[in-house]
Amino acid sequence: MEMINLAANKKIPIAAEIVENLPLSDDIYKIILNGQEAAQKAIPGQFISILCKDLVLRRPFSIANVEGESIHIIYKLKGEGTEYISQLKSGEKINFIGPFGNGFNITHQKALLVGAGVGTAPLIFLSKELTKKQIPYILAAGFQKSVDIPELNPDKDYIITEDSSSKYSGLVIDHLEEIINTHKPEKIYSCGPTPVLKYVVEIANKYNIKSELALERKFACGTGVCMGCTIHIRENNEIKNKRICKDGPVFDGGSIVW
Repeated sequence: MEMINLAANKKIPIAAEIVENLPLSDDIYKIILNGQEAAQKAIPGQFISILCKDLVLRRPFSIANVEGESIHIIYKLKGEGTEYISQLKSGEKINFIGPFGNGFNITHQKALLVGAGVGTAPLIFLSKELTKKQIPYILAAGFQKSVDIPELNPDKDYIITEDSSSKYSGLVIDHLEEIINTHKPEKIYSCGPTPVLKYVVEIANKYNIKSELALERKFACGTGVCMGCTIHIRENNEIKNKRICKDGPVFDGGSIVW
């Protein structure tokens, strides 16, 4: 049985000043925090855990971008935690720990980034890193309705909405094969709900394209101690339990046992 090193999982909480907290739609928000040193350490695919007032468990959020000491988070209103965060104003403080997890393994291959809903957030951060490394990519992001995310470029990216408020309508997976056939990516990075990720892996395997997925899951501790977010991974011809928060959240798509 694997022993958990509690000391290794400890991170010092940061009381971060809120730079901005604005709605991007009626239920999706973007908050920018002064992340100090945490911002400088963050890599695409990682997350931070935010303390939400009197709630016992912190809430995990993928990092959507980093600029200097600022950490950008894109979140959707889902419950008490995100409702609390949405009410915070610029200049107020918020407590977080992180960054946590293993991020994307960036390789010099033409990339396709596939996001659904707020699962698009870590892919925005990834796209910035790909640009820095001069790695070509195309980004496809699906939403239920129009969302004003400045980092997305409708002239370059595939912005797909279920309510037909954008150039492309339907689900992001409806356009996946067309995008692959048009742009011939060598690697796919994806984040979003499980049904989307399962389909991404299916299509990636069909076209013999390597895939990496950032998995979304409700965390309890968020540091790997409680073992509450385990999934099955195929590794060296064996099925092993892995913790999404600690061993992930990014995994090789072909290794996941759904």
